[in-house]
Amino acid sequence: GVLELTGVPTAMLTLPVVARLALDSWTLEAWVRPTAAVDSTIISRTVGAINFTLGIDEDGGNLLPYVTFTPSDGTAAIMLKANAVDAIAQGQWTHLAASFNPAFDRLNLYIDGTKEYIVSTLKECATNGAGPALTTVGQAFVGQIDEVRIWSTPRSRANVAGTMNALMTGNEFALV
Repeated sequence: GVLELTGVPTAMLTLPVVARLALDSWTLEAWVRPTAAVDSTIISRTVGAINFTLGIDEDGGNLLPYVTFTPSDGTAAIMLKANAVDAIAQGQWTHLAASFNPAFDRLNLYIDGTKEYIVSTLKECATNGAGPALTTVGQAFVGQIDEVRIWSTPRSRANVAGTMNALMTGNEFALV
């Protein structure tokens, strides 16, 4: 079912602590319907450092999707954020996805399977750290989130677009 969230920072879905979520390459996906303009996290895994985060940055009333991770060498976080022209609308369903492919040095952000942002980086994401491992969905989010998917492999824009409206069985290759 749909996850309905009110924006309370502690009101979120917390996933079990399992090794299969410690991903060095990944794709994150979710359908979101924000009903307020607030900074929020859609999907995140932290280990003291950020393993991966797909979120929304409220910037002057614009809701800008972003993806970020902390490099394993401890340097500054790598972030990729949509431009204001691609802000997502309150009260409207939008599909967001992000992927990280260290083999090709690419971090990607996808909006509705059509808009694509890309940044090249030689960094690898932190998969462990000094803090507790915590994987959450919807921290500080106001609205609805549905069809959350975490993949253990980077997926292309075409792959994401081809399955974003499909119902998953749970047996798909690399679907965590």
